[in-house]
Amino acid sequence: MRLLKPFFDKLQEKTMALLAIFSEEQIETIESYFIKATAIMEETKDNLNKK
Repeated sequence: MRLLKPFFDKLQEKTMALLAIFSEEQIETIESYFIKATAIMEETKDNLNKK
């Protein structure tokens, strides 16, 4: 983990800077998209595991 910490620290810094350019409403839209997209991916994974 110590080796990866600098990478993830930089990733978090850049992610926070990116989010700062969006309004609260836009962030809510982005969050909604990711929640729904994740559900679709989970459903697809579950269906693949059943085969």
